[in-house]
Amino acid sequence: VTIKWTRQTKLGDYRVPRKGEQHRITINNSLNKFAFLITLIHELAHLTTFQKYGNRVASHGIEWKNEFKILMQPYLFHQPIFPDEVRSKLLAYMQNPKASSCSDVALMLALNNYNASKNKLVNELKINDVFSIVGDVRKFKMEEKLRKNYLCSLVGSKSKFRISPIAEVAQVYAESNL
Repeated sequence: VTIKWTRQTKLGDYRVPRKGEQHRITINNSLNKFAFLITLIHELAHLTTFQKYGNRVASHGIEWKNEFKILMQPYLFHQPIFPDEVRSKLLAYMQNPKASSCSDVALMLALNNYNASKNKLVNELKINDVFSIVGDVRKFKMEEKLRKNYLCSLVGSKSKFRISPIAEVAQVYAESNL
């Protein structure tokens, strides 16, 4: 297991062993302790799935989901370590875990309460707010709430983007700074 710098596209990953190498798991260094544990178990489930089935199954298929559920059980039931708000969201997510825990907005919002960084999230903004996202210099204007995401326009362009409610906001701009 290797702790890596923060990557924008993933929280962690698993690599199968190649020609004499060992299994490799990497996890972002910016995760809080609860998100770190969930990510570690997610990646360990890939390892145990590979050990049982090799490359014959889908990476986030039913076999992986079952392994993930089995590995997560001790932390949810036998020695619960998650705060109640995280545990309840995690229990719901574990009914049918997805390839990324980030796809579960309720779980990510609960986990966000334990982050060292206290950046605002997109879901905390108001309609017509202009903002930039962490790691992105572009400015967006909040247009409307969609079913899951927010429709935002790129300032100075006709381009529209669906932005996740859990995207971290780097800055909110005053009208005079546009």
